[in-house]
Amino acid sequence: MESLTLHIDKLRGGQARVSVRLGGRLIFVDILNPASANERAACIAALIRRYPALGTTADTIDEQLLVASVDSTPASSATAGPAVECFANIRPESIDWLWQNRIPVGRLTLIAGRPGEGKSFLTLDMASRVSTGTPWPDGATCQSGGVLLLCQEDDPADTVRPRLDAHLADVSRIHLLRGSRTQGGVQPIALADVDIIEGAIEQIPGCRLVVVDPLGSYLGGRVDMHKDNEVRFVLAPLAALARRHRVAVVIVVHARKAPATHADDGVLGSRGFVGVARAVWHVVRDPENRRRRLFLPGKNNLAEATTGLAFSISCSPPRVIWEPEPISRTADEVAAASANAGRPAAAFAEKIAFLRGLLADGPRPAAEVQQKWQQAGLGSSKTLYRAKEAAGITSDRSGSAGGWRWRLPDPPPPRSPDGGGEVSDDHMDTKMDSVHLGVHLGKSEESQGLTSTFSKMDSSPREGVHLESDHLGGDAPTPSGWSDWVCPNEPPPTC
Repeated sequence: MESLTLHIDKLRGGQARVSVRLGGRLIFVDILNPASANERAACIAALIRRYPALGTTADTIDEQLLVASVDSTPASSATAGPAVECFANIRPESIDWLWQNRIPVGRLTLIAGRPGEGKSFLTLDMASRVSTGTPWPDGATCQSGGVLLLCQEDDPADTVRPRLDAHLADVSRIHLLRGSRTQGGVQPIALADVDIIEGAIEQIPGCRLVVVDPLGSYLGGRVDMHKDNEVRFVLAPLAALARRHRVAVVIVVHARKAPATHADDGVLGSRGFVGVARAVWHVVRDPENRRRRLFLPGKNNLAEATTGLAFSISCSPPRVIWEPEPISRTADEVAAASANAGRPAAAFAEKIAFLRGLLADGPRPAAEVQQKWQQAGLGSSKTLYRAKEAAGITSDRSGSAGGWRWRLPDPPPPRSPDGGGEVSDDHMDTKMDSVHLGVHLGKSEESQGLTSTFSKMDSSPREGVHLESDHLGGDAPTPSGWSDWVCPNEPPPTC
């Protein structure tokens, strides 16, 4: 006779989650409301009364023996004290990777991005590679295995299956967890239903990958995704399940609408999501080519920093097309550039000019500057200090009153192009223009891999004008000679 065992977890609000296993096989999970979660007999009796069909299975076993088979000792009477283990008794293990240095086995990995960036396409490409053992886009070996998908936003028949076929997946090794089977039919599950997820993993031979897409659909109605303690309460059991079954759990999360200068800070919800995950990857569109997506590294606690990759979504039916060359930029660099691009440049320049004009006649008390800034309605204190830094304004206590005073930086002594003597104002203006262009456009060209084209200049430079072109490359034109930026040519995708 197969043994019937129960596992009871105390939940918030006095509820208890009861899981029933017959011969080690999970057959039932439900939430009950006993008088106390520690009253095991009450849980079992309520379970059998509520579900008579389960009672017919249980009535072959004496109820008292059934109760005795479950730990009915209250936690308060157990031996209390710290559980300490010496590291000499802990055997060191190496990290197992689903995708070398990118997606670890036995851990949680986040893939973050705004809606429509291609996150779901990316996870299905991963699932397809795992199902067939196809190498990863960077050439790393991919060990084949089973895949479990938890996806509620995309229809399995008209969206998920065609995409798997387009990626040449072995669909006999990829399974969909639709929910929890009960007498009332299949019911939706949440991440708190770890027993259901664990039972599904146990049914898939050699399961290597679990995909949750998106996280918000599986948090449950009572979890506040902005509270760190609640997020960790839900994710910690899932992380333990990943370690126990040696599977990589990849979770799709959304990014905030407001840009963040650090990419991981842009993950929607509590910081607990990033805190529990051991690796975070970001999917963003290339700002210079909207058809091109960037797969960029964020946090990674288990490996050294690695490069990003680029891909597009092409063909019919659509699938992921990877580019062979790595991307040197990080998610933080792209996020910072996006955040800065979102600020109105002209308006910010006016704020800088306001401060410079205010301090043109000499240092002023910091309190006076802040007061005039507020009177002018130029923004918050954070914007004020950002403009102060951009203008190069310094602060000191050199005044007689002893308070803080703000002053403009001392201008450097002008030098002529040959290294000696002073130069004219006209020459200095042109020289500063060239330096400004070199910093803000030349470095962008170098870091983003962009090329620039120049139209023919409308007029020749004034006599004696010297333009620095270290960053721009070649002879630099005047600012009026710039034309549009263009992107490097891309090879057409192979479908």
